Amino acid sequence: MSTALSSKANSTSAVPRTPVAERARKKAEELAGLVYEAERILQGDMYAVYSRDVATALVAHLDAAETVAASVLNQLRTGEAKATTAEISQRLALVIGSNPSAGKGDAAVYGRMLAERVGAQEPTTGALEAACLRIMDTQTFLPSIAEVLTALKAEEALQARWIASLSRLSEARQGLLDLLAVEERRTAEKRASVKRAMRWHLERGKDFPPRTASEHDIMAEVQAEMASDGVAAGSVPFVEGETWWQSATAGT
Repeated sequence: MSTALSSKANSTSAVPRTPVAERARKKAEELAGLVYEAERILQGDMYAVYSRDVATALVAHLDAAETVAASVLNQLRTGEAKATTAEISQRLALVIGSNPSAGKGDAAVYGRMLAERVGAQEPTTGALEAACLRIMDTQTFLPSIAEVLTALKAEEALQARWIASLSRLSEARQGLLDLLAVEERRTAEKRASVKRAMRWHLERGKDFPPRTASEHDIMAEVQAEMASDGVAAGSVPFVEGETWWQSATAGT
């Protein structure tokens, strides 16, 4: 291990604190998943599971998410700052010092070249922290420099994607609300159309058998309204060739 990295690895004061950042990233992953599901529905993804109940539940989840999204987004954006040379050395010292295979091979060359190649990428503090933690959590041997750079690149992309997703959370929520409003309006228009058709048929003594539970409810409503209006079934003369939608258009 290089002298600079070794001294930092042996100094407990140089060890950065990470729990807040880790919690923020875990929460960001959860919130980004909600935004992803909402956007799949809004974009008409044929594989997205959609129903009014699903969309309503998703809106409720996004409502709750908005209370924490701003805080999580601020923490992620703090992690967009470029890591200093000292921060890079501290993080890499922890990766090397925490691995039992660190004493094998030419550690000095490895440590120096690792610091140089990571520094050349100009990593953000958030992605550097996440990449180093992921390596420590999953690698049983010291990773190659290429593996470290691959992990760093993946975390940079993930961080950027989460920030973008959380920035669209309110937009996704409003999009679902608009979609639900349009669907509710269409449902109301369809119900009104069925209701007009039923009344027209009943007034003229024509059959209009309800086929669904909703249509049974509409039929009961129409019958109640006709009774209230003093209009008996079959009391309106039927004119050959007349249709209910022509009457509706004419306002009768």
